[in-house]
Amino acid sequence: MKAFIDEAHRRSSMVLFDVVYNHFGPLGNNLPDIRPIFTTKHKSPRGEEINFDGLRFDAVHTIVDDTPTHILELLAARIRASPPHRHTHLIVENSDNQEVLLRPNSSAEPVHYTAQWNDDVHHLLHAAATEENTRYYADFDDFEGRSSMLGRALAEEFAYQGEMKPHAGMKRDEPSGGLPATSFVVYMQDHDQVGNRVKGDGLPNWRPAMR
Repeated sequence: MKAFIDEAHRRSSMVLFDVVYNHFGPLGNNLPDIRPIFTTKHKSPRGEEINFDGLRFDAVHTIVDDTPTHILELLAARIRASPPHRHTHLIVENSDNQEVLLRPNSSAEPVHYTAQWNDDVHHLLHAAATEENTRYYADFDDFEGRSSMLGRALAEEFAYQGEMKPHAGMKRDEPSGGLPATSFVVYMQDHDQVGNRVKGDGLPNWRPAMR
């Protein structure tokens, strides 16, 4: 892995480590089995030695923490406290669309997280191309308003910013117009949207005209 990352850096490419802290796979909670490693006696080699350029945190909206300082803030603070010469990217997948996690300081530097996967752009384009309106795609089923929503998502990142979301049945998401464009990762497809469908069907199955 270190050799791969070194070669990527030689070619001016970055490598991020995708971490999943919200679930442990199909066998349930395995924390009791691995608790001995959570001490100062054990240090992961996946830090400065391997030299990843950042982390991508999976589905952080499912990480529930009612302590005074959320674990997401603690994680970011610990990583940001690493040697100052390292420029570390921290990217979240967050369906709650929380602006506060992305808010930069007065010097326009990330306080907690560098950027977020922007699901809204994908969902809008997918709904327009396939006319799918189940689950969270129901939030983007308004044909008349879809163009303005896409414009808002491209200009301000979050399509909803405190308005009622039909699928959720409540007002969701936070105003994001004040965030820099670099706070978001826009994508057309990812592993969730392509690989996590119940029937394993791909885009040609949703829209035969695209075959």
